[in-house]
Amino acid sequence: MKIVIDTNLYVSALINVNSRWRLDMLLLNDTLDILLDDTLLAELHEVINRPKFRRNVSPRSD
Repeated sequence: MKIVIDTNLYVSALINVNSRWRLDMLLLNDTLDILLDDTLLAELHEVINRPKFRRNVSPRSD
Protein backbone atom coordinates (compact mmCIF):
# COMPACT_ATOMS: atom_id res chain seq x y z
CA MET A 1 0.00 0.00 0.00
CA LYS A 2 1.26 3.47 -0.84
CA ILE A 3 0.88 6.19 1.79
CA VAL A 4 1.90 9.78 2.37
CA ILE A 5 2.79 10.72 5.93
CA ASP A 6 1.58 14.20 6.74
CA THR A 7 4.02 16.81 7.98
CA ASN A 8 2.09 16.93 11.26
CA LEU A 9 3.09 13.38 12.12
CA TYR A 10 6.77 14.04 11.46
CA VAL A 11 6.68 17.19 13.59
CA SER A 12 4.72 15.46 16.35
CA ALA A 13 7.30 12.68 16.39
CA LEU A 14 10.01 15.26 17.11
CA ILE A 15 8.28 16.47 20.26
CA ASN A 16 6.20 13.53 21.52
CA VAL A 17 7.29 9.99 22.36
CA ASN A 18 3.89 8.46 21.51
CA SER A 19 3.89 10.06 18.08
CA ARG A 20 7.47 8.92 17.56
CA TRP A 21 6.36 5.36 18.28
CA ARG A 22 3.50 5.66 15.73
CA LEU A 23 5.86 7.03 13.10
CA ASP A 24 8.37 4.25 13.78
CA MET A 25 5.62 1.65 13.28
CA LEU A 26 4.80 3.13 9.88
CA LEU A 27 8.43 3.45 8.81
CA LEU A 28 9.23 -0.13 9.83
CA ASN A 29 6.16 -1.65 8.13
CA ASP A 30 7.44 -3.57 5.10
CA THR A 31 4.00 -3.63 3.48
CA LEU A 32 3.88 0.16 3.09
CA ASP A 33 5.50 2.30 0.42
CA ILE A 34 5.94 5.75 1.93
CA LEU A 35 5.72 8.50 -0.67
CA LEU A 36 7.56 11.76 -0.25
CA ASP A 37 7.97 14.70 -2.60
CA ASP A 38 9.76 18.03 -2.69
CA THR A 39 6.65 19.91 -1.57
CA LEU A 40 6.31 17.86 1.61
CA LEU A 41 10.04 18.14 2.31
CA ALA A 42 9.91 21.91 1.86
CA GLU A 43 6.93 22.16 4.21
CA LEU A 44 8.67 20.00 6.82
CA HIS A 45 11.84 22.10 6.55
CA GLU A 46 9.86 25.32 6.93
CA VAL A 47 7.92 24.05 9.95
CA ILE A 48 10.86 22.61 11.90
CA ASN A 49 12.78 25.84 11.40
CA ARG A 50 10.11 27.88 13.16
CA PRO A 51 11.36 29.27 16.48
CA LYS A 52 8.99 27.18 18.59
CA PHE A 53 10.37 23.93 17.12
CA ARG A 54 14.08 24.78 17.07
CA ARG A 55 14.69 23.40 20.56
CA ASN A 56 13.45 19.99 19.38
CA VAL A 57 15.60 19.82 16.26
CA SER A 58 19.38 19.77 16.17
CA PRO A 59 21.22 21.22 13.19
CA ARG A 60 22.64 18.57 10.91
CA SER A 61 26.39 18.14 11.11
CA ASP A 62 28.15 16.85 8.00
